[in-house]
Amino acid sequence: MKKKTVTGNSRTNTDLLVIGNIVCDVIASIKPGTHPWGTLSHVGEPITVSVGGNGSIAAMAAAKLGMNVKITGKIGNDMFADFVISEMRKGGVNCDLVERLDGPGSATFVLTDPSKDRTFFHHAGPNEYLRDLDGIIDDDLLEGFDALLVTSYFLLPGLDGPVAMDIMKRARTKGIKKFLDVSWDESGKWKLDEVLEHVDYFICNLDEGRGITGCEDVHEISEDLLARGAPAVIIKMGNMGVFVADNSIRKHIPVNEVVTKETTGCGDIFNAAFIQGILEKKTLVESARFASAAGAYAAQFLGTVNSLPTINDIRRQLAE
Repeated sequence: MKKKTVTGNSRTNTDLLVIGNIVCDVIASIKPGTHPWGTLSHVGEPITVSVGGNGSIAAMAAAKLGMNVKITGKIGNDMFADFVISEMRKGGVNCDLVERLDGPGSATFVLTDPSKDRTFFHHAGPNEYLRDLDGIIDDDLLEGFDALLVTSYFLLPGLDGPVAMDIMKRARTKGIKKFLDVSWDESGKWKLDEVLEHVDYFICNLDEGRGITGCEDVHEISEDLLARGAPAVIIKMGNMGVFVADNSIRKHIPVNEVVTKETTGCGDIFNAAFIQGILEKKTLVESARFASAAGAYAAQFLGTVNSLPTINDIRRQLAE
């Protein structure tokens, strides 16, 4: 991929390949209280349609930060898919490796309650068919990238085990930095096989870490994941900040309090900013702090596209 300089970010692009789910989100922010079936409830904010999916959000966030980004995945052939592919392209994401299949696209209906959390109603659509990537992710293609992000791992059963490990192994031979984020495992299996041994940075949130390890405490979770072979562990903890660990450090990094409007996509924006930090030679702690600020910035807006920060936005958030 050809390098270029992006005006406003004052840096030369690095190249990122994202493998993950591509989804359209319909988001409604509801007022606190019960909403029984068979009634009409007025929501507190306008209902929005936005790019969703861990892969597509992370790709758009990385492009906004100035990276050359290419995404691979599968989408359908309906209005949801048309919207998402159009938004990603407008956001500077290269979608040449995205395959369109006949039928409906992947979509999620998101209910958010500022006093609680979020509830998701998800149709996987073509993301279920993201399986063998031979012929798509070949060695010649990998040659051009600085970083690889495999995300929504548990939502993409076709990437389970050997497929993901093969991609990671080939990326290692190219000197590519490898990042893995998992997502919630609805099946409850939380099976990672030996894939942790082949990544450079393993990212999850606190609930996912608990599911994978069976541990409650963040320190115990990180120790378990390190023992399984992860060289570095990053555990996202929402408004409690982030916990990082590797062979030399264990550190909790708090985040500045913000007025939260909606948190959908904040973890994926965190991932993009964390990758940015690592590729800029920031330390693990510095990168996590930078990424936490990106997530905090994003939480103050409704709709993913509206919440994507620039590097200067993150710097201002860090300074508050």
